[in-house]
Amino acid sequence: MKKLVFIAMIALLLISACSVNEVRPEVDQAREQYSGLTTKVGILPLKSLDAASRNINRILTVRDLDYVFATHPQYQLLSMANVEKSFKTFGIPDVDDLEPEEMKEIADEIGANVLIVGSISADRGNAFAVAMKLFSARTNELRQVNFSVTNDKVARWASLENNLMTELDRFISTEVDKIFNFATNFYASGNYPEAERQLNLALGLDPDNKDAHYYLGATMLKTQNYAAAETSFNNALAIDPNHMQTLRMMNDMYEAQGDNIKRVAVMEKIASINDDEELWLAIGNLYAETNNIPKAEQAMRSALSVNADYAPAQTRLAFLLYDAGRFGDAIQYLESAYDAFPENDIISRRLAIAYQRSGRMDEAIARYEGLIRNNPNNAQSLSECSKFVPPAGFRSQ
Repeated sequence: MKKLVFIAMIALLLISACSVNEVRPEVDQAREQYSGLTTKVGILPLKSLDAASRNINRILTVRDLDYVFATHPQYQLLSMANVEKSFKTFGIPDVDDLEPEEMKEIADEIGANVLIVGSISADRGNAFAVAMKLFSARTNELRQVNFSVTNDKVARWASLENNLMTELDRFISTEVDKIFNFATNFYASGNYPEAERQLNLALGLDPDNKDAHYYLGATMLKTQNYAAAETSFNNALAIDPNHMQTLRMMNDMYEAQGDNIKRVAVMEKIASINDDEELWLAIGNLYAETNNIPKAEQAMRSALSVNADYAPAQTRLAFLLYDAGRFGDAIQYLESAYDAFPENDIISRRLAIAYQRSGRMDEAIARYEGLIRNNPNNAQSLSECSKFVPPAGFRSQ
């Protein structure tokens, strides 16, 4: 019989161990995946308002709250026994009497970012009413949470999850917004060290806040910490590749640094997003300055894909093709440029030469003659035209 009892005990232990192993890896894995700032939560001794609620109070304190918080890696529930011990040193008999200033003092003493005070009372039937206050030691925000629990542990855990934890998430989200607003105000007033501190705090709580990454980059830029600024800007773009404020700020930063390679890459993103023909023209000119003619041509064609009648891009592309000796390709853009700027002798002369080099002699002659009519003293046009046009009276013979 003793042997059977011993075997049964071993079996129970093994089952228990398997049950633990089924839960803990999930929690541990979640903690490993969470890389943000952990919010430390301190819960003061919950107040039982009647004898019937004392047992539920004990269960919540000893097991349930620890169990629920363990599945939320962004929070660290401080030891409730240690919190109660520290709270007693303040000599405050009733948690209901706490003022925000006292909550702040207690939170700082126990090292909590969020302090929770609450009470439990028997409700109708098998339910118990839980009333809690959430206090932020970071922003002095205060919020009330009311919900009910029952003796059924599964239903009780679900209620804690759907009410307390959900409301805590909302509370922290509001806290992030408030911290972010603090940071932007410090940035606007030129207090960059404090802006940086607040932005890092906001990002610790919400690593996916693209606007906070942007402002942190802008803050680093103001202090000429270009490497840190670039990192923050890239973090913002990793979340939103089309974040226009970030792209424009990066463009300004690279321009100030004289880094045209990185700058033009950013400009291309902006131009693509906004369908900006003027910016594509500027990009093409930057490429032309570095003698990257293929990229310059591509940029001009991008400008014309946005606006086919954009004369500055037509002219610039015409000159690029002309200077590259691609006279046949240049003609259509030179013609468009001439229509836009008929008084421009350079365009007209290049069009005449392009006709000539492409074997379109009649059009070349007509263009040279037009140049001579507009400017009879144009020696270069007279010289070129004389190669094609016979002396006066010769044609009629």
